[in-house]
Amino acid sequence: MSFSVAPLLLHSNHVPASVRAELRAAYEGPETERTQHLEVAAGILHREVALDCWDARELVGLPTTSCM
Repeated sequence: MSFSVAPLLLHSNHVPASVRAELRAAYEGPETERTQHLEVAAGILHREVALDCWDARELVGLPTTSCM
């Protein structure tokens, strides 16, 4: 079981709106699309917030075994 702070990121004004939108879509949309939205959110965090790829994936609850 992995720990995710994604639900907390949804409510932070310090997180880009595009990331919050992807996280919202991940948790409110179909479960079959969740990973896709989480990967997009992690990618945005990596590029726009300059987080390490593995850190961004870990924050949203994705496995850190692979990076974009």
